[in-house]
Amino acid sequence: MKYLIAEDDPNLRFLWHTLLTRHGHDVTETSSADQARAALEEDVFDVMLLDLYLGRASGFSLVRLAERLNPGCKVIIVAGAAELSDREIRTSARSVVSVHRKPVDIEDLLDVCGRIDRGSPLRRRVDLDRSEAIPPS
Repeated sequence: MKYLIAEDDPNLRFLWHTLLTRHGHDVTETSSADQARAALEEDVFDVMLLDLYLGRASGFSLVRLAERLNPGCKVIIVAGAAELSDREIRTSARSVVSVHRKPVDIEDLLDVCGRIDRGSPLRRRVDLDRSEAIPPS
């Protein structure tokens, strides 16, 4: 699978790049919203691993761009600040399949990536705790 990493922290970029390439994925790294935007305009990605707050830029514009240019792209959000709840982030766009808070649990992240890779159904509330769970319709 083809991944786009959009993360301004070089240590996290390196870690995620290393883990994803070891699992056989093709990875493109970007460190700013402008670089991520250019990558989305130049290439097609299966998954975008996105830091919601890239410097002063909000990742929501990148999510919308990915949905417009590549409707099949799945988005995994990583957020440090708790300005928005996981539910608010997840429901902001149909492509968001998972939300993780920093520090990210690597096993959880790899589990989500593995499910995407296998084509397993992803519930948009994968990482909700039981108090936030939305009952099935």
